[in-house]
Amino acid sequence: MVRIAALALSIAILFCSCNADILSSDVPTYTGETSSSDTRVLFSGEAPKNIYASKSYYQDRIVVSFDSVTGADYYEVYTAKVARDTRDYDVTSLQWMRNDSNIEDTGKAQILFSFYPEEEEKDDYYYLFSVRAASYYNGGRNINTGDASSVAEGWTLSPPANVSASQGLFSDRINLSWDQLDNIRGYNIYKFNSANGSYERVNNTLIPSSFTDVIEYGFIPSEDELGSDLYFRVSALSLGGDESEYSGIRNGYTFVFGAPQLPQDLVADQAASPSYINVSWEKPSNDVPTAEGNNPYVWEIYRSTPSSDSTLIASFTAFNDESTAQSVTLEDGRYVYKDTADLIPNTVYTYTVRATVIDGAGEDATTLIGPAEVASGFIMAAPSAVSLDVNYPSGDDAGSFEIKIASPPPGFSADKNWSYNLYGRSNTGLSTGEWNLVDTGSVVEEGYVFTVSYADYPYNEFSVTLTNGVEETAIALSPVLVADQITLDDISINSNRYDSALGANENGVYPVWLDVRNPERFESIDLTVTMNGEDVSFTIPVSSSVVAIPWEYSPAKPFESYSYSVKGNSYFGRATSTSPKTVAYGALTGEKFIKLFESFAMKPWEFVSHPDFPENLKTKWNNNDMHKAIDAHGMDSLGNYTVSSEYHGGSINYVSTANIMSMTGTVVFTFTNFGEIEEMYSNGSYTMSGVNMSGNNGSVSGNVIVSGMYPASVDFGKLSVTSYAFSGKYGLTQDNGSGTVEITATRNE
Repeated sequence: MVRIAALALSIAILFCSCNADILSSDVPTYTGETSSSDTRVLFSGEAPKNIYASKSYYQDRIVVSFDSVTGADYYEVYTAKVARDTRDYDVTSLQWMRNDSNIEDTGKAQILFSFYPEEEEKDDYYYLFSVRAASYYNGGRNINTGDASSVAEGWTLSPPANVSASQGLFSDRINLSWDQLDNIRGYNIYKFNSANGSYERVNNTLIPSSFTDVIEYGFIPSEDELGSDLYFRVSALSLGGDESEYSGIRNGYTFVFGAPQLPQDLVADQAASPSYINVSWEKPSNDVPTAEGNNPYVWEIYRSTPSSDSTLIASFTAFNDESTAQSVTLEDGRYVYKDTADLIPNTVYTYTVRATVIDGAGEDATTLIGPAEVASGFIMAAPSAVSLDVNYPSGDDAGSFEIKIASPPPGFSADKNWSYNLYGRSNTGLSTGEWNLVDTGSVVEEGYVFTVSYADYPYNEFSVTLTNGVEETAIALSPVLVADQITLDDISINSNRYDSALGANENGVYPVWLDVRNPERFESIDLTVTMNGEDVSFTIPVSSSVVAIPWEYSPAKPFESYSYSVKGNSYFGRATSTSPKTVAYGALTGEKFIKLFESFAMKPWEFVSHPDFPENLKTKWNNNDMHKAIDAHGMDSLGNYTVSSEYHGGSINYVSTANIMSMTGTVVFTFTNFGEIEEMYSNGSYTMSGVNMSGNNGSVSGNVIVSGMYPASVDFGKLSVTSYAFSGKYGLTQDNGSGTVEITATRNE
């Protein structure tokens, strides 16, 4: 019995060891370097591989996938777009934009995300994607961004474009055609049924996709449909079985003997004006009544785009050679229609012109529709292939801008008297100034570059217009080039995250710091900090991606926190909005973390007599059964004891057992949501096994997860028991970018 009691005594004494004077001991300044090799695989900076973007699979989105990069924390996504009718392009000349949101690394081998194009433009563009991996931690360096991946091209499932139906070209059939879509299963054609007012499918089986550029289908009308307008629309089916939206509606009809002739020499303007398109054709010699009762032609003009419905925009009748009606004039024997309605730059319009005539009179009268002719036109548009390079201020250099126009707008030819005008304005993000002329009369040529000094023109937004010497395109119809695109997403307030360039103070606390993405774009950051109930505002210059908050405005002690709001200021006048207030606190050194963890959450009974120990905890621990059992140092201390925490409803479960034959003992502590303060509490267990009567030779195992202000994982596997105390090293993984640090266990005397 004596030996058993002695063994119990040795185990109980062990409980009371380990770091008794933690709160009073000196804390070395921690530089952020690990005391042994980091177990985390460092970020290599390699480009993500196997990037792929879905093609014609979803109507509303494009799904992009790529292989994850070892050590990456997140991925930056860059996108560009190119018109679907442009298949030859140079990726380096496109406008690449970084997405506002990063893609977090999920820990899986393949990363997936969905890109949602703007609804009004998704059917008109192919979208290009390139991805860079990034990491918060790379051997103690600042945030790192890796190499760019290759480019993946994707697009939404869109309805077929450039749908056409033959109009009076055949007497027995209507030919439909449309542009082939890539990566789809096939097509359906729908015809309007006037009897029930709905569209019904024409094809019994799916019209298959093919390798031709144009898909064609011959529709045979019924007897009573000959010579009448029939209306069609087309859809596409994805490989996954989803059906696209419908194409624009097209009317088609068969030829009937006696109908008017085909319009001759139909022409539509191509970039003749930024505000109108003239459509003209020859006036037939028989387009006038020759005798009383003879019916004149009724002319109809339809307009469509590759994806919109064919819409009647004008109808008129000419009674003589001098006058017409509805925006149509007769010039040198040609009808001229001036279209000014809702014309959009960089959009090709198809004009369909036909004539109808009434054959007969009274109840026997029928309308004969003549064959139609088509022509395409578009208005003069501002350049779209425009890019901006910024030389940011440095030293005495005030900064400058280079605005490059990679290629002339559509419709350009050397004999046209075209030139560019450059406009600039100031936009702070909160207020926007007027557009002002910066440079004028620059002759259109491929690869033209405007060079603008910020000192001469303190603007941060630019737009290029096109003029033909008489008319000018509207400002800001070309892309508005922003010299200093900054958002609050570029600024992160780092709480409980250290950077190796920043040292801890004498309390083992690192300063709060700002992580600034694209720091070259920022001149300064305005901060408002709430400390001790008062707001203090100040400005910090930006020189790198790591911006430390001065110690007088950063929490200097463990568990101390301040609230911050930030606003970024660019070099060229723009400012972000002000962020909501964020509570932040500095990271702890590994040594300080272990000291606080032991004293407040793991073994508070060891520190109950320390003058710095909170008074409310002293009272609690002096009066609980666990403390009494440990103080007893006898047989009564062997068994199960559970003590609940008044803050979290958690508990410590203590089990002590003795092996009489081997004269050794085992002690197990299990923590369940246990913590004596809100900021640090723990889950998990550790076991001391094989401890002899001298308090030596025991091994330690287990892992405890710490949550709250200072989340971490504590591994006890490298510790042993010597002289009633832990010896060896804790394996500490702090959730603050530091990787694994081994902290030497010290005995508290």
